[in-house]
Amino acid sequence: MIFQYYIFEDIYNQEELKEINDVLDSNKSNLYDGPAPGVIKTSKVDLVLWKNCKKILNKMYQYSVRANEIAFGFSLFNYGEENAVNYNLYNEKNSGEYGWHSDMNVHLASDFKLTAILNISEESFKGGEFDLFVNGEMNIPRIDKPGSLLVFPTFTMHRVRPVTQGVRKTVSMWLSGPKFI
Repeated sequence: MIFQYYIFEDIYNQEELKEINDVLDSNKSNLYDGPAPGVIKTSKVDLVLWKNCKKILNKMYQYSVRANEIAFGFSLFNYGEENAVNYNLYNEKNSGEYGWHSDMNVHLASDFKLTAILNISEESFKGGEFDLFVNGEMNIPRIDKPGSLLVFPTFTMHRVRPVTQGVRKTVSMWLSGPKFI
């Protein structure tokens, strides 16, 4: 692994971000994603099956795979039709945030390898800063820009600070592969 994280800017334009939000809004599933144990999470999260959004989010997936090739070198499985993405809304009304956590899965035969987060906000917001914890807190301001994609190993602790004005919107996906040994 060469990098702690990898970022691409402007992979989607404003028109595409609106389309992404429309597709996600109209394809929410009944699946549930709870917070990591003991962690504050006041964001609203809806899950959308990959088969219902892959046409518009395939570029996100392809860039995430490319980040793996450039920066991490993990063995990854293909993203399956029944996988889901998280549609995350961090709203000023409830000081939307998600405290320090890492992303884990409960599957016994595989592990999450990479977290990919795409900023799909259509309007400006304040707060909601994204931090990684790598030998100390590290703010990643470039993910605050709509259309930007951040990719990092799932075992890296991270958080979203409270949103103080507006709504921060993101899509998260997790790329998995063979178990870490």
